[in-house]
Amino acid sequence: MPSEVVIIEAVRTSLFQQTAPMPGSPPPDMRRLRAEVVSGLLERAKIDHSYITSVIEVTERRTHHCRRAPNNLRPHGNRRIIRVRSSIAAVQHAQSLVQRKPETVAVISGVSAGWGTTSEAVLDRSQTVPQLCREQVANRWGITRDDQWDYALNSVQRADECARSGDFLRETIGQDIVPMLGSSGRIAGQRTRRSNTVAGSRLIEPTPMRCMSEYSYAAPAQDNPMPNDACGAVALLIMTAERADELGVHPRARLVGVETPREATLPGDPAAGFHSVRAFLHSNELTVDRIDHFEVPETGAVSPLMWLREFGVSPYMLNPRGGALAFGLLGAAEELRCLATMITALKDTGGAYGLVASSRLEGPGTLLIECLHNV
Repeated sequence: MPSEVVIIEAVRTSLFQQTAPMPGSPPPDMRRLRAEVVSGLLERAKIDHSYITSVIEVTERRTHHCRRAPNNLRPHGNRRIIRVRSSIAAVQHAQSLVQRKPETVAVISGVSAGWGTTSEAVLDRSQTVPQLCREQVANRWGITRDDQWDYALNSVQRADECARSGDFLRETIGQDIVPMLGSSGRIAGQRTRRSNTVAGSRLIEPTPMRCMSEYSYAAPAQDNPMPNDACGAVALLIMTAERADELGVHPRARLVGVETPREATLPGDPAAGFHSVRAFLHSNELTVDRIDHFEVPETGAVSPLMWLREFGVSPYMLNPRGGALAFGLLGAAEELRCLATMITALKDTGGAYGLVASSRLEGPGTLLIECLHNV
C-alpha cells in the first residue's frame, strides 16, 4: 500500500499586479523571490533546509533569468532539482517521489514575473483555439456577458473582504517583495495597506480586471473580463506522514489524489473535462457533494460559471476567497497559489475536502486534498 502523502506547509508572497515595465528597466529578481518564499516556507514549517532531498520548480518560458536554485537549496549529495511547467504535474511528481522513497522531503516552488507571462499564455490559447469557442461555450451554458461581469466583480469583492478581515495572513509570509521588483515593479491600482498582524507584510487590495479589448487578437469577445498578470511566489513542503512523524512536524493536509490526463481535452469541449473530474472523484470514493471547497481556473469568468452550472455547487464554495480575476494570474504557479489559499480556508471554515482544477493546455489536471484539523 502506498505511503500517505501529506502537505506540511503552503505559503506565498504578496501578489502584485503589474503593468508593462518601463523601457530599459531590469527584470524582477525572481531568483531572490523564490529564495525568499522557500526560506519563509521552511521557517513556517520549522524544518532545516538540510532535510530537503528534492526540489521541484515550476518554471515558465519567460522566467529564464531565475533558472538557478536558491542558495540554500542547491544540489548536493542526493538532493535533486526537477523543473516542470505545470503546478499539477509538480505535485504529482512530488507524490510519486515520496511514495517511491518514503525518506524524501520535497519542496515545490513557483514564481511569476508578472507582466508578459500570462499575456503570452492568453495569446497561445487564442492561437490554438478560435475565440469563437469561448462564445459557443458561454451560449451552451446560458452564460451572458452580464453574468460574466457580475461574477468577476464579485470575485474582486470577496477577495477584498477577506483581505480586510486578515484571512490571507496565515498563507502569506511577511517579506516585503517590493525591493525585488526592480524599477519595473509598478503596482496596478497603487493601493496597498500595511497589516498590523505580520510585521512588514503587505496585502494588495484587489483591483478590477482588464478587458480583452486590450488585446488586438481578442476582438471577437471585446467585453469579456480577463485577469491581470501577477508577480509573486508560492511554495509547498511535501513528505510522507511517517517522515513527518520522524521529523516532528505536523501536516496541514493530506494529498488524497492528483491526476494529469494523458491526453488534454480540447478547451472547446469542457464537458469532457467535467466527466474526467467526476471519474477522478469516483476513483477516490467521493462525489461532488462531499467537496467543501473548489478552486477552479479564472482565466476568464466563463470557466467558474460553467462549474457552477454543471455541478450545481454553491457560489460560496467555489473560489470563495476570490481568484485570478481579483489577485491576478500567477502564471504557471497559479494552482499552487490556489492550493495555499484553499488549505487555509478549509482550516478556517472546518471543511474537509478541497479540489483544485486546472485547464491549462500545458498542464491540465485535478488534485484533491483533505484538511487535517488536528494541527
